[in-house]
Amino acid sequence: MMIPDGAPSYIDGEIQSLEAFNEAVSQTGWETDIRQLDLHAKSVRFAACIGQDLILLKVYFPNRAHQQAKPPGDRITFGIPAAPQTDLRIGGAPVSSESITCFTDGLETVSEPMFSAYTISLDARRLQSSASRLSPGRDPAFSAENRQVDTRTLTRIRHGLSEILEFAGNPALPEATRTSLFENFEAQLPGMLSSLWLGAEPRTAHVGTGRRREVTRRTMDFLSTDARRQCRIEDLCAAGACSQRTLERSYREQFGITPKQYLNRIRLAAVHRALLKSGEERSIGDIAAYWGFWHLSQFAANYRAMYGEPPSQTAQRSRTAQRTAL
Repeated sequence: MMIPDGAPSYIDGEIQSLEAFNEAVSQTGWETDIRQLDLHAKSVRFAACIGQDLILLKVYFPNRAHQQAKPPGDRITFGIPAAPQTDLRIGGAPVSSESITCFTDGLETVSEPMFSAYTISLDARRLQSSASRLSPGRDPAFSAENRQVDTRTLTRIRHGLSEILEFAGNPALPEATRTSLFENFEAQLPGMLSSLWLGAEPRTAHVGTGRRREVTRRTMDFLSTDARRQCRIEDLCAAGACSQRTLERSYREQFGITPKQYLNRIRLAAVHRALLKSGEERSIGDIAAYWGFWHLSQFAANYRAMYGEPPSQTAQRSRTAQRTAL
């Protein structure tokens, strides 16, 4: 990721799939593997502003999704719901819309449809310095947890985040104006977040667990080594050290779908990524077969149900985009 020396950089987009989003958002320093869990993909929206000490990102996921992400390094990252939402969970634990979450090494969650949130990644030394000035001698404990916070202060921060992204993405404003507005906000934000964090008590730790969460973690690790393998339920039970009943219940509880459906989503996403790549020379049939889809008519039906278009249309759009870019 390139950190700008002068004016902050701004990127945004409305993207047709989470696979394309994972690629686009890497420009902000995030490493994401976000997977769609339900059918009928809808457009993902995001906006980001990247400065010397602050990386601000806003996302909107219309579909149910399994989110796995690692935030930008050398920074402390916070997550704030962009608006009141129901059934929010981080690491399997329920969280309130009127709360703030600190991420250290990364995050994992299953988000419901119409999920929208801000993430704020701040220079760690600057944030620690601000917290020390506010509360000398006290460890601010910026650790992976969720805290219930003052609603009025959180509303002001949300308003500020929304305005900064709006100004940063407004080409009608002179660059000097946009830069000045962003830098002023960037200077104030460490104090605002430190005050908010220090004034709240931990609500829920995010280390998570439970037997069924351990089952899904083990089996996903198994699948990630080679999602192309012809995998039987017995293989997943062995990887998860569990019975078939526990395996099914674990996936339905966490993801709302069966293990076979989850694996099918992974494979369809892999085909989708390959079709989106510029210059992909293999045929659609070859790509599908590589990822374990041997019955092409069934594959095409599953792909259309997932992405709302036949695979040939995705491939054609990618080729058109490549020619336009030349």
